[in-house]
Amino acid sequence: MRGTLDVSVKRATGRERDGSGCYHRIVSSRVLVGLVAAGAVAFFVLGSGGSETWRIRNDRPGRGPVVCFGDSLTYGHGAEPAQSYPSVLRGLLGREVVNRGKNGDTSAAALERLDEVVSLEPAVVILTLGGNDMLQCVPIADTVAAMTGIFDRLLAAGSMVVFLGIDPPLASGARMEAIQALCRERGVLWVGDVMGGLWGDRSRMSDQIHPNAAGYRAIAERVAGAVRPRL
Repeated sequence: MRGTLDVSVKRATGRERDGSGCYHRIVSSRVLVGLVAAGAVAFFVLGSGGSETWRIRNDRPGRGPVVCFGDSLTYGHGAEPAQSYPSVLRGLLGREVVNRGKNGDTSAAALERLDEVVSLEPAVVILTLGGNDMLQCVPIADTVAAMTGIFDRLLAAGSMVVFLGIDPPLASGARMEAIQALCRERGVLWVGDVMGGLWGDRSRMSDQIHPNAAGYRAIAERVAGAVRPRL
C-alpha cells in the first residue's frame, strides 16, 4: 500500500521521496484530499498499528504526573488550550496531565529541553515527535539518535515512556518504522498511527497537518485506551 501511495504522489507532484523519507515539494490541498483515500484504505485494511506487546519498561508506574511532551500535536495547534489532546486526556484518565508541547519542535530540539520534563518527576511521558523532522528532511539516523537520548534518559529516571506514531499520507513510513524499532529495543510503549482516519477529514482537522478540537479528542481517546490499562 505504501508503494501505491508513493506512485500516486510521484504522478501528482512530479517528485519522488529521497532516502531521508521526505518529499521536496508541498502539494496542494486538492492533491492531499485526492490522495487521502489511499491512506484511508491502508488504515482500514492494515489497522491503526495499535499498541505493541513487547515488554514495557517501568510498567505500572507510580502516581507522578503524566507529561505529554513533543511538538505542535502535543501543544494543540489548531484548537484552544483546553481542547488539546493532553487537556482532554486529563479528564479521561482522572489524573494530573501536564502539557509540555512546543510548536515546531524537532527531536533534537526536544532533547535539548528534556530537563524541564525530568524535573517534574513524571510517572509517564507521552511523546509526539518526528513530524517536524520529516518536514525539515532531517536524516532518519539523526532522528533515531535524538530519540535514543530522550528514551534512555526518561527510562533511567523511572518513567514509563509512550510514543505516539503518525503516518501522514504523503510521507514515507521509514522514519516512524525506525522509531518503532527503537521502541521495541528500549521497551517503550508504541501507539501506532494515532491520527489514522483524521488526515483529510475537514470535520476533524484545522489544516492539512493539525487536528481541531474534534481531532484532538479522537487522539486523546486512543491514547487513553492504550495507557489506562497500564496505570
